[in-house]
Amino acid sequence: MLTNNTNLRTHLDVTGKICSVSVVLIASFILFCWFLGIEKITQIKSDYIPMAPTTSIGFIFTGLSLFAIIRWYSYRKIRIINSVVITVCLCFSFLLFMSFIYNVEFILEDFLSGHYDEMMGNFRYGRMSPITSISFILSCSALLFLIVFSPERKFFYNISAILSLCVMIINFIVTIGYFYDTPLFYGGTMIPVALTTSINFLILSTGLLSATKENSWIINRLFGPSIHAFLLRFFLPSIIILIIFNGWLDLIMLYHLSLNRTLVISLSVLISISIIIPIIYTVASKICYIMEKTRNEVKEREELNRLILSTALEGFCLVDTERRLLKVNASYSKMTGYTVEELVEMRIHELDVMKSSDEIDGHMKDLATKGFGIFESRHRCKNGSVIDVEISTRFIPSIDCFFAFIRDITERKKDENTIREINIRLQEEILEHKRTEKERFNLETKLRQSQKMEAIGTLAGGIAHDFNNILAIIMGRAELIMIDEDKIGKNSLMRDNLDNILKACNRAKELVKQILTFSRQAEQEKKPVKICKVIEEAIDFVRSTIPSDIEIIRNIDDKTGLVLADQTQIHQIILNLCTNAYHAMKDNGGIMEINLVKITFDKNNNEPYYGLDRKTYVELSVKDTGTGMDKLTMERIFEPYFTTKSFGEGTGMGLSVVHGIVKNHGGEIKVYSEKGKGSIFKIYLPVVETDEKIEADIEIPLLSGSGRILFVDDEADIVKISKKMLESLGYEVIDETDSLEALNIFTRDPDIFDLVITDYSMPKMTGLELAKKILDLKPEIPVILCSGNLDNLNAEKSRKIGIRGFIDKPFRKRIIAEMVQKVLKGM
Repeated sequence: MLTNNTNLRTHLDVTGKICSVSVVLIASFILFCWFLGIEKITQIKSDYIPMAPTTSIGFIFTGLSLFAIIRWYSYRKIRIINSVVITVCLCFSFLLFMSFIYNVEFILEDFLSGHYDEMMGNFRYGRMSPITSISFILSCSALLFLIVFSPERKFFYNISAILSLCVMIINFIVTIGYFYDTPLFYGGTMIPVALTTSINFLILSTGLLSATKENSWIINRLFGPSIHAFLLRFFLPSIIILIIFNGWLDLIMLYHLSLNRTLVISLSVLISISIIIPIIYTVASKICYIMEKTRNEVKEREELNRLILSTALEGFCLVDTERRLLKVNASYSKMTGYTVEELVEMRIHELDVMKSSDEIDGHMKDLATKGFGIFESRHRCKNGSVIDVEISTRFIPSIDCFFAFIRDITERKKDENTIREINIRLQEEILEHKRTEKERFNLETKLRQSQKMEAIGTLAGGIAHDFNNILAIIMGRAELIMIDEDKIGKNSLMRDNLDNILKACNRAKELVKQILTFSRQAEQEKKPVKICKVIEEAIDFVRSTIPSDIEIIRNIDDKTGLVLADQTQIHQIILNLCTNAYHAMKDNGGIMEINLVKITFDKNNNEPYYGLDRKTYVELSVKDTGTGMDKLTMERIFEPYFTTKSFGEGTGMGLSVVHGIVKNHGGEIKVYSEKGKGSIFKIYLPVVETDEKIEADIEIPLLSGSGRILFVDDEADIVKISKKMLESLGYEVIDETDSLEALNIFTRDPDIFDLVITDYSMPKMTGLELAKKILDLKPEIPVILCSGNLDNLNAEKSRKIGIRGFIDKPFRKRIIAEMVQKVLKGM
């Protein structure tokens, strides 16, 4: 019994190949005999007709095609060639059939068998029988179905199998005629089929059936694993052989031995019985063996299931639709305290304490509809206690019952209740400490922001070094040009341009400092500033970034006094408020109004401003005619990361930063807005009363001096410019771009130098390391350290080493002149 698909497929492939090769060999031999004129040796008996040469050719092509299908099915080109060849054979067979119908001799047949003159009735030997043509038509059609359609299209493979079976039946009848020595159509008007032709067709049809493999119902019926297939495989060949044998025996005894008919029939019955009884006995024994084996397997499976259920930790119940418990296991008996015998006499509603009988019936109907379900319930035990259970059930329609597995979850429920109580207490504690949690969240946000700023600061420090070097070169070159005032003129256009270059460089320098200071989130230096001037500069900067369809009106009172503030942060307030106003008006344009006035609050003031502890303030207001805000939005605008802008237009940090800066300056911020009517932000900063005077921009003559200075910087242009600056002030300068070489120069003769000026960030050896080695050689020599990011230096540590002064790069000629004089005089 071939129950394995792989084994079955292998056997069928081998059978198909053997059949196809056999068909080709037989046909080739007969065709070869026709060409040699010795075709009579293929007749088997002298009065039997030989296979026609056209029939031999048809068998050769169909046999080769069958072999190609089995061996090279996956090759597309071979399948195309194969389909063309079989289509030609199909057409050729149809033409031969039509030539018989219309009694027309086919030219090819005349050519191949023209030397053969023997006749059978009205037909000459060597012509193809119409039955052979029909068999070829059916065989070629079956082959085409196998070639064109994939194995997944089982419908067409079944058609191919049916056609092959038809070919087999037709030629089986022809072969039986020869076996009984009564060949069909001999002596009639029909061209008979040669014995070799019918045998070849039986072989070919067997190969065709094998080629359909397990994709056809005929193969499945014959070679499947079922009892039906087993009986069919056993009885079919036996019955066919028995019928053929009986027919042949009757023919021999009646016609050749001339025995009495009754005697012949009796002998046939006895022979049939003697053959059939052993067959039936063998089959019955096999069936009994299979049934006994199946019965044992079922018993083993039932015993295994019984053992599984009896040893399972979970309870098990088999319940019918009438709520009766048909079976239970020991675990459920132990769970409830009832014996197994008591439980099988009970119904579900006697155990379930959560549902009534009607509710249980409705629930069971729902489960039967769904097929399965998992739910929780409570069951009453024998001692009166109640347990929580989780039930997993499945409805089995074939027996109209429910399989239910029951788990005791009482302890789990207790744990859940305990956890629930703990959660309630935790929630109460969380509610009580909500403000603390909010503050912690804000601290975490600030920490993340500070970490981001720290990363930005690290990046900015590196950029600042290179950028400040570039600025130093530009500023230095400009100041070198300005040294000779006689050539450029004090009030000339060139002088004015050079002044503007220096102002732009100073602004760029301050911008770098702002970036570094802001990214570090450090406490910034506050000093009395004339706020009106700072705001005017900030507005000029904003105007260049806002479209012209937004009009900016400024009303700045220049007598507002001084405010203790950091200029950079005041710039930031204006920038953020104006940007916010711009976003509110960007779709339709509008008017932005910026006002700065001095205001005094006292007891007669109508508006209460809580948190203001001074009487005199400057009021900075930014007003827009944009979309405005509702009350809910106004309540949240100062929250970090809250924004009403679209994705990519804002981070929600602008107003939060403004609020923080104002509070840090001891001020207050208020907002007024209505939906569709615009917004106004008012900022109040305390005015400081101070006797300090704001330094005026007065030109002080530069102080010249004398002495030898060792100047070290890794940027060659800065070295050249600084050398010219210092030489113009009267100093002798020895310059060097390599810190190691500078140390060598100093080491050779330390006493010739009066001062060392070194850059901080240099390759090979930093300025701090160079200064330490120089001071080890000559402790009394003054050293000045230059850097574009002085805030990153540890000033205290540097002073302990012996550093006398620090210069912030890029530096003006005046700055370096004053610092050199200061350290040389020991101030």
